[in-house]
Amino acid sequence: MDIRIEMVNRYIYAVMQYLPHKQKADLERELRSLIEDMIEERAAGGADDRTATEEVLKELGHPRALAAKYRSGPTYLIGPAVFDFYVLLLKVVLISALASLTVVFAIELILSPFAIGKHFAGYIVSLIQTSIQVFGWVTFSCAVIEYAGVKIPEVRAKKDWKPSQLPPVPDPAASIKQGEPIFAIILHVLFLVFFTFSLHLFGVVRMVEGEAPTVVPFLNNEVFRGYLPLIWGLAAAGIFLESWKLIARKWKTSIIAAQMLYFVAAYAVAVYLFTNPQIWNSAFMETLAGQGAFAENSELYNTVANIWNWSQDAILVLLAIGTIFEIVRLAWKWMKLKHAK
Repeated sequence: MDIRIEMVNRYIYAVMQYLPHKQKADLERELRSLIEDMIEERAAGGADDRTATEEVLKELGHPRALAAKYRSGPTYLIGPAVFDFYVLLLKVVLISALASLTVVFAIELILSPFAIGKHFAGYIVSLIQTSIQVFGWVTFSCAVIEYAGVKIPEVRAKKDWKPSQLPPVPDPAASIKQGEPIFAIILHVLFLVFFTFSLHLFGVVRMVEGEAPTVVPFLNNEVFRGYLPLIWGLAAAGIFLESWKLIARKWKTSIIAAQMLYFVAAYAVAVYLFTNPQIWNSAFMETLAGQGAFAENSELYNTVANIWNWSQDAILVLLAIGTIFEIVRLAWKWMKLKHAK
């Protein structure tokens, strides 16, 4: 590929990463036309293609700084160097908060479904209050970062930036769509909330007319709480990994290796937890029988007991299949990346 075309493509691609999607199409054409005109002007003065291209791109400046000039919208409190990270962080935290509150709302409905009006009103009020608090704290934090001059990798444009430092335009197959790690972060937050606050609702719901619903849990909540630090550490590692992917925006060998290690570690934690007999609710069958779900030692009782015993082993088998599938998928992705090089 001609060096001029490659450098211009890399520069325009870098600028587009810092602009809203709705602005990209028009601004890409405008920017390409501007760059070509500036290069032709310098080439007419006797400069060769490479020199003219480097001079033009250097004059335009770092892609992030140029994108800030094109970006529409207010940046009064948060400067252009931090603004795109601020918006991204705000979106992720707000979505995670919304998802967590929705889970809490669902839990309240399970506990007392006849008070849906009260729960829904509380859900809306909590949603408004949490959104205001999240917006305030994220804005305050990013404003402090901006005005205190805190250095964050990839945030501030370097004064000695050169066009040769532009990263190549990645292969679409190697790109990581922004929504994927964001969705994964939300899932991690949801699972963290569930395991920390709502584990007692993971079971069989018994609803008797005229009485409040009850839940016969699958797991021993007291024993499981002893494993919470391990769960928190695993969730933190997962969120860190997804954040790395969100920043990198493309698959790398290091990211693939880290993702594989995470899946293996997650399965190891699952084996460690679920092979402990005390983690399961030992009174599960007796409690169901005592609540009238079936008669003890009846045919239905024995059938459910067999399913209950089988499921304790099946969960690890299913997790093993899922882990193997993900590792094979990542290995295939790594081979494609290696072949592309």
